[in-house]
Amino acid sequence: MSHIETLTALSQRPRNESRAYLPFPLQLERCVCPSCSAQEADSLMAFDQFGFPVGTVECRQCGFVYTNPRPSETWMKEFYKTFFWFFFQGRRKINERFLQRQKTREWAELRFARCAPFIEGRKSILDIGAGCGLFLDRVRSEFPNLQTAGIEPDPTMAEFCRERLGLEVHQGFFQDYPFNRRFEVITLFHVIEHLFDLTALFEFIHKHLASGGLLIVEAPNVDGGWRTVYMIQLSHLHLFSPRTMKNLFARNGFEVVCSENLENNLDESNLFVVGRPSPHNCGRDLQESARVRAKFQDMPRMRMPLVLRAWIRLAYFALRR
Repeated sequence: MSHIETLTALSQRPRNESRAYLPFPLQLERCVCPSCSAQEADSLMAFDQFGFPVGTVECRQCGFVYTNPRPSETWMKEFYKTFFWFFFQGRRKINERFLQRQKTREWAELRFARCAPFIEGRKSILDIGAGCGLFLDRVRSEFPNLQTAGIEPDPTMAEFCRERLGLEVHQGFFQDYPFNRRFEVITLFHVIEHLFDLTALFEFIHKHLASGGLLIVEAPNVDGGWRTVYMIQLSHLHLFSPRTMKNLFARNGFEVVCSENLENNLDESNLFVVGRPSPHNCGRDLQESARVRAKFQDMPRMRMPLVLRAWIRLAYFALRR
């Protein structure tokens, strides 16, 4: 079956689950708004940076930008195990070359500098999506009396954290975390945009966040200064703005105490948000919606060169091995 035939068949299949072959089976499903559960949404883009037929839409009720149709959760778990780090970082193993190429130490230092005022004086921290552990290692070196722990689904990353850095990192997803411990700070750096069940995430955070604790989140900022298609990828199920992140926090029993738009050499259109448990009201901002829509409308009508560039980059990763 050709790609064109497959895409035609995609539109004819049941709306709850579809398949495409670009270049391997991709299971797609329809969903409601992950923030407010509304069903009506406006289409912003029909493909991601690799040309996969995942849609980016904006909720008509709350203005939340999310992926619909999106990959199924079962499919994505396999994708994370097999393809994710290679597709987006070109990694097959963790070595000094990888750390230097990805500027991993620079990222860890920058994140620590932002988080240090909120961590200082605390007794414990849990990093969900700990990666290769350099952030937790930096926290441990600066605050040696602070207990550190992490959760990381990638087996290679989790092993690096434990074997090379001596960190306590549980290999798995947050739903698999086997302990009932509470932490005074919980962090998620570019994790929340990948998660299917945001309600389950906040239930986990409420369960494991100590009284008076803080939640620190970094995520892509769809209302920032981005100008490339890189933000639009099949693993990004949600694209936040400062307002929709605030609304998400409010709907899940948190209030934002600090929100910063990050635009620098390492952060391209990212958000840094600190929250604490507290109810809050939320709504939609039509001016923000207009800005977000304008960004998608400014994307080139012929996106093939951008898609081709993404695949050339992936081919370079493969040849470099």
